[in-house]
Amino acid sequence: MFQDCPPPEREICWWYEYAREGCRGAPVQLALFPDLQDNNLFPEWPREPYLTIPAIEREQRLIQLQRGTLSHLRCLNLMPAFSVPISPDVAKRYLDGFRVFEFSEDGSELRQRHLWPIREINDACWIVLFRIDWRRSDSEILTDFAAWLKEYRPKAFPSKVGSKTAAGSYPRELQADLKALGALRLLRFYKHWQHIPTEAEIYESQAGWMTAQQKAEKHLNFFRL
Repeated sequence: MFQDCPPPEREICWWYEYAREGCRGAPVQLALFPDLQDNNLFPEWPREPYLTIPAIEREQRLIQLQRGTLSHLRCLNLMPAFSVPISPDVAKRYLDGFRVFEFSEDGSELRQRHLWPIREINDACWIVLFRIDWRRSDSEILTDFAAWLKEYRPKAFPSKVGSKTAAGSYPRELQADLKALGALRLLRFYKHWQHIPTEAEIYESQAGWMTAQQKAEKHLNFFRL
C-alpha cells in the first residue's frame, strides 16, 4: 500500500496519512499542522491519499517543505499534550509563566496559542517543557531534539558546533509505520484479518495484523484531542 513511497517522502507521507486517518470520526489537532490545515501545499488533504498526488507535484512540494516544515513536524514528538479546556490547577502547576495559552480578544475564553511552552529567563536562557516518549529509540529522540533546535534555537545564538543526527533506521521505521497504517485501514474495511483478500495481505499471521493495528492506533492517538 505504501511500498511505492520513495524514501525521501516517507516522513511527510507519515504525517499526511496519520493525520488524515486521525481526523476520521474525531477532532484532530489540525492547529499543529498549518500546511495541512490551510491547504497551502496539500489542497487534497484529507480527501485524497498522499500517493495519488502526481510524483512530479510531490517532488516540487517537498522542495518547498525543506524550508523547515519537516523539522516542525518531527519536533512535535516532544510537544507536551495539553488540551483546552484546561483546569486552572493544571495551568498553574505546569504552565504558569509559559507561553502556551491566551485569552480571546474579548476575554471570554482561554484558547491555545500555537507556540512551544517556553519561559524566557533572559535572551540566552530558556526553560522549556518537553514530552519524551520512552518507547522511541535514543536515535529517534536525538533526531527529534535536533529538529527542535533547528526550529526554535534563537537566531541570535547560532550553534557553534555542527551536529549529526543518529537516524540511520528512521526511514525504515517510517516505512513500517505506514505499512501498519495500511493494515489498520484494511482491518477496518474487512472487519477481520481472515476476510482480507489474498492479494491485499501484507502480514502472514494474526499476530502480525494485530501488532500492526496496535502500532497504528498508538500513533493515531497523538492526532486526536
